[in-house]
Amino acid sequence: MQLAEKIGISRTHMSNIEAPNGTTGLSLDVLIDIADALGVSIAKLFEFRD
Repeated sequence: MQLAEKIGISRTHMSNIEAPNGTTGLSLDVLIDIADALGVSIAKLFEFRD
């Protein structure tokens, strides 16, 4: 909820983005906003290592 508020999207939209089998897309702007809010690079958001 805090991340959604910080980047200016609804809590529902954020939940849909986070859902593992969801089909919700997101814009490049939202992706950049998420990375900036978390203090990581966009590439880091796509690292799926255990």
